[in-house]
This record gives sequence, C-alpha cells and structure tokens, in this order.
Amino acid sequence: MHISRLLCSLALLTSVLAASALATDYYVHPDGSDNNDGLSEQTPLQSLTRVNSITLEAGDAIYLAANETHMGSLELRWEDGTAEQPIVVSSYGGEQTDRAKIDAAGYLAGISMLNVRHINISNIEIIANAGAQHKNRLGQWMRLGVLIDVNHHNAVNPYGYISMDNLFIHDIYHEEFGFDRGNDNNTPNGTQNYGWGVRLFNNNNGTTKLTNISLSNSEIADVAHTAFKITSNSNRDIEQRRWGNVYQVSLTDNYIHDIGGPGIQFGGTNSGYVGHNKVHRTGSGSDSRKWNRGSGMWPWGSKNLLIEFNEFTDAQGPADSAGFHIDFNCSNVIVQHNLSKNNAGGFIEILGNNENNSYRYNVSINDGYRKKGVDGASHDGKILWLSGYVGKNNPQVAPKNNYLYNNTIYTKPEILAQFAVHNETDGLVVANNIFYIEGASRHIDQNIYNLVDGENPTQDIKVTNNLFLSTDNWPDTLLAQSSDAIIGEPSFSNKGGNSALDYVPTNSELIANKGVDIEAIADDPIGLVDGFNVETDILGNVLDGNQHIGAISPFKTTHPSAVISSILAEQTFQTRILLTVTFDTKVTGLELTDFVGSNATLTQLSKLDEMTWQLEISPLQYGLVSISLLADSVTDNQDIGNQGAEFSIIYQQIADDSDTKAPVASFSGPVEHTLYDADIAMAIEFDEAIAGFDGSDLQSVNASINNLFQESDLLWRFDLVASDYGEVSVTLPADSVYDVAGNYNAEVQFSVTYQQQSQSQVPAQKDSGGSGGSVFFLLWFGLLMHFIKRLGMS
Repeated sequence: MHISRLLCSLALLTSVLAASALATDYYVHPDGSDNNDGLSEQTPLQSLTRVNSITLEAGDAIYLAANETHMGSLELRWEDGTAEQPIVVSSYGGEQTDRAKIDAAGYLAGISMLNVRHINISNIEIIANAGAQHKNRLGQWMRLGVLIDVNHHNAVNPYGYISMDNLFIHDIYHEEFGFDRGNDNNTPNGTQNYGWGVRLFNNNNGTTKLTNISLSNSEIADVAHTAFKITSNSNRDIEQRRWGNVYQVSLTDNYIHDIGGPGIQFGGTNSGYVGHNKVHRTGSGSDSRKWNRGSGMWPWGSKNLLIEFNEFTDAQGPADSAGFHIDFNCSNVIVQHNLSKNNAGGFIEILGNNENNSYRYNVSINDGYRKKGVDGASHDGKILWLSGYVGKNNPQVAPKNNYLYNNTIYTKPEILAQFAVHNETDGLVVANNIFYIEGASRHIDQNIYNLVDGENPTQDIKVTNNLFLSTDNWPDTLLAQSSDAIIGEPSFSNKGGNSALDYVPTNSELIANKGVDIEAIADDPIGLVDGFNVETDILGNVLDGNQHIGAISPFKTTHPSAVISSILAEQTFQTRILLTVTFDTKVTGLELTDFVGSNATLTQLSKLDEMTWQLEISPLQYGLVSISLLADSVTDNQDIGNQGAEFSIIYQQIADDSDTKAPVASFSGPVEHTLYDADIAMAIEFDEAIAGFDGSDLQSVNASINNLFQESDLLWRFDLVASDYGEVSVTLPADSVYDVAGNYNAEVQFSVTYQQQSQSQVPAQKDSGGSGGSVFFLLWFGLLMHFIKRLGMS
C-alpha cells in the first residue's frame, strides 16, 4: 500500500514537472522582429499582432519590454491557464516594478480578454487616446484600457480567475481631443461615446459565471467615463435578489482619480470586496470628452459587498455624484470605515428596492453641498437620502430595512444640509450618529418625501440616540422623526479638518457609554448578514463592547496616539521613504513587527527618543503604499496601549517634471589646512530644506562632535574636538537626509591636520639665569671628547 502511494506521488510529481517544462516564455520588444522565435530577451518578437497569433498554454508567459511603448492591442481569446500554472502577462528589463506601455490608440482595448481563465497581468501601463473608432461585441462604441468579456455558455466551468496588479491605465478616450459635445450632449447626461478604464461583461443570458477578478496596487486616471465597471444582466432572479452573474470581485490598494464618470461601478455583482482604495475627483469635467458626472462608487443589482477603509472625495456632477451611493436593487452592501469628503451629491444615498444595507463607522466631511438649479445641477445634494427610484418610467419602490449607525457627519456653515426619506420607506434605523451641522438644515419638499393625505405612511422607522449640535439640525418636517436626541458639542480635535483624525471627539462624557445597541427591525428576519457588531472603529481602535456615539470611539482618546509622517508629497518616485513615528506621550515596547505594510517592505526602525522613532520603507510596486501601526503595540507609563495609526503615499514613475535634484550639503570651518588647536568650530549647511538630520548622521575620525545646534532652517553648527595629533575629519554619509521630493544627499567630507607646534613655532622665553654656564659646559665636554678621539687614532 505504501509502495502504491509512493508510485502515485511520483506520477503526480512527474506530471507537474512535465507540464512546467512545457511552459514557454515569449519576449516582445519594439526593436525586435516578428521573424524571431521570441523565446529569449536576445531574440524578441516585435509586435502585439504577432503575439496575438500565438496559442498560449497553461504556464506560458508574455513579457513586454519595460520602459518601452508597444503599439496596438494584446488579445487573449479562449486561453486557459490553471490555478497552479496561470498564463502571465508582465514586463521584463528595468527595475522590478517598471512597466511596459501599451498604446492602444485606434484600437478597442489595450488588453482584451474573451472567455479566458487564470490570467495574471502585472507591470503594464495602458493608454488609448482616440484614433480609429470601434464597437464592442454588443455593438457599443467605446474604447477601453482592459476588457474582460464572456460570451460563451458554460454552466459547469466558470470563466475568470484574473488578477491585475501594478497597472497604470490613463488617457482612455474614444473621441479626439477638443471634441465638442454639441447642444444635445452639452450636459453630463449626454450619450456620446466614451472611454473606460477596466470593463467586465457577462451578458450571455445563461448561467455562466465570471468569477475571481482582482485589481490591486494600480492607478487609473483621466478616462472619459468609469474607471472600473461591471456589466452583467444574465441569470437574474428577483426572488434571490440576483441581478447578474459576476462573483468574487476584489479591488484593493488602488488610486483612482480625475475620472469623467464614476470611479467604481458594480452591476450584477454577487460578492465583492473594495478596500483601502483612494478614489478622488470623479465626475471630472477637465476634458470635454469626460462625462462630468459620477459617484466615487455605486453598485446596482448587486449583493454581498463589503466596502471599507476607502477614501471617496471630491465627486462632481449635476446628479448622483456622492462619495458612495447604493443604486437600486441591492442587498447586504456594507459601507464601513470610509472617509467621504467634499462630494457634491452627498454622503448617504440609497435608491429604490434596496434591502438590508448599512452605512456605519464612516466619517463624512462637507458632503452634499450641491444646490439644484445652480451650475446645471438637476438634484440637490443631501446628507441622507432614501429614494424609491428603480429606473425611468418604473413605479417607485422604497428601500426597506436599512441600518445607518455610528457615523460622524460634519458640514461647514455655508452648506445647506438637506435630507429626504421616501414616504413608503419600510424599515430604517438611524442611531448613534453625530450630525455636526454648522449651517441650516432642510427637508426636501417633494410629494414622495411628504405626508400622504396628512398621514405618515412610513413603517418601522427608528431615528434615535443621535447627537446634534443644535435642535434644528434634524428637520422636524422629515418623515423620519427623531427621538431621544442628544444636543451638545463633541469637541472634535480639529473641526473643519480634512482627515478622520480631525474628528476624534474629546468630550468623552457626552458620548461615551451613551450609545444604544443596534438590533434587527422587528419585521426584518435578516438584519445584517454578518451581524451588527464591528471589531474596530474607523481609526482601528478596538471596540470592546462599550456603545458610543459617532464613528470614533471616545474610550481611546486618552490612550497614546501616534502620527506617522513624511515630508514627501502625496506622490513620490523614490524607492526609499523615511517615516517619522511621533507619539503624544512617552511609550515603550515599539518594534518593527508592530507595523504592517501594504505594497512595501519595512526596515530599519530606529529610536530617536522616548516619543519618536524613524522607519524606512521601500515600495514594492507602483501604486498605493500603506503603512499601519497596530493598536496596543506600545504602552505608556500607566500601561495603557496605543491607538492605531496609518500612513499612505502613492509610488509612481518619474515624470519629466519630477524633482530629481539631490540636496547638497557643505561643511565650513577653518581655512587653514593645519591647526594647533584641538577645538575646531564647524558648520554644515544645506542648499534646500531637508528632513531626517541629527548629530548621529555625522561620522568623525580622530575626533568627537559636540554642541550640535540648529541656527536656521538650513544651517547647523557644532564643535569638532580632535582626539589626537594627525588628520581629523567629519563626514555626512550619502543617503543621510532627503528633501521634500525624497531625493537623498550625496556624501560630503571635511578634513584638517591637527599637529603639535615645533620649537621654532614656540614663542621665545626670557633667560632665567644660569643658562650661560650650561652652554659653556657643553662646549667644554665636546672639545674633550674630540681630543680623546684623536689620541686613540694616533
């Protein structure tokens, strides 16, 4: 029996090795030749057209030359990798994360996939700026960065299992630059043809699944419409609330910005995770080819989605354009731990036929500032909006059994905070929230949000235990009537700031232990699928069961807190980033393992003092780089653990206008090359502002460094004290300090000789008497020795 098992194992191993041996790597370079075999870097193919003619097998790889532009479109059709041996598309040459560029101007897509399985794509840049016009398989005019399409019926073996990592997709436009929409398309509701970043289609009208699609550590910018969009209308089932046939979609650690339409849109998606992304400036109108309308993200006809730890900021447009809104026909969409800021459309937007969704532990800053009729706006912005919209010309269906709790909402004085709740809403909980509204509030006065024949037809609405700055923050004409409100000042740490940290409440007595338990509505058999309890607040503070009000636990406000900072801007091309970790009190126990990095390696944690450490990180791939300090990693003198802290930065390629000049340091000291005084006055000066400099950076030989102090932003002075005679030197090693662009310094050195003064350099001394006799004796002794020597010679 043992022999049988051994033979089986050997057979399996042999088959795996044989399959691996059959895998082929193909190399492509614009200076190659399509007459080459493409099997080595020395004999690359030249064109994507030639690559498209190759039938790929499991384990095969296509490597495009990094830092080169490849014209055309890469097409993968009916290609099957396996979980163990996926088909790989990536770059070669250059640094580990350098990308190859595909220029798909005049083509449908930069990378097009049809009915494929197990494909891994990484380190690719894609542009597709206008050119010849094309239709997709469904006859729609468009242009795309990446197209993933399914048109084959296969109910047994799903398509997909596609990972995309470290992509940079930008400038995706169907029309030429300067395109004029015309009067009929001069609003963001026009129907012109657009460009899209990544699009998934599964419209085969059968039960075929498209599953396991991921996009990570990537950047999408300047596309005409949506950055990442899913379209699926197959296998719909109203009873199961299934509106499409796409499963298991994941977007993590991406940077999506300056998008003409929405940032992310899930249509017909049955399970997905969107976490740790930055989505900025959607609905952009910076180019006439852009749609100029769009929320940071919105799902439609989708269920079982978790949206957490994202930033949704600066969405624009005449309608929608919230940070995150739930379009109609969705269920079990959980929106938690997100920052929503400066979005024209608002914060909470739930459209029709939506059941059992939740917004919780989010921070909203100055959302919903849009005013209907101003600058072409067709809808008012809203802090909270429950609509019954389920499509044009369809009877409205109000949302049901949704839970909105423990959010912190701030609006500045000049914003009119507006609210609307559909008059057929059945089941709503609004509890434990902070509404810090400095301006006026208003209930949207439309029939569907008003009483019906003097009666309030809503059912099972519970608005309770929310904190308001004033009694008129919640309009008394709103159909969702407030009860047991708390009025007071939470005393945010930095009211009006732009980060979640600015909304830490310092008035703990007002909100600590003042929350109510969140429970399912009486007639709701589902509640929230994964329950109502949350492990941490938005800052990562562990919640231990104490119910509070707002998105940030007040129980941790007295715990040590840290700020992770860098003088670098939000984006950098540097491969080494020095971070400073500063606590607000003395702490002990910090170790490198207390930090968690995403898309980065962490090295060289060094302690500067009992409140300050420095940490060096190295990005792994272009895109979002994030570092987290775990909660309760260190303790203060009362053995109280710290709050969590986060830092993120965008690692990108060097641009033509990037600041690559290194800071220059110079020493100044005595002009003489030889000195007789052991105490040497010195200075070191930089030609621009720098960070990371202290006395430990200076290295001395045959000397010590004393009394270092900073005289100005650029100048430090110190004493170089010689230890012994000989050469004395001081050196600032390379890579000791860096400027705001992250450029590190080159080495600089100063040296001088310290020696004893010779007899001729010693000042003459007065004769003290008796010295003349000594001279006479020496002369006499010399003559005597000379005389004796002569006698010996004779």
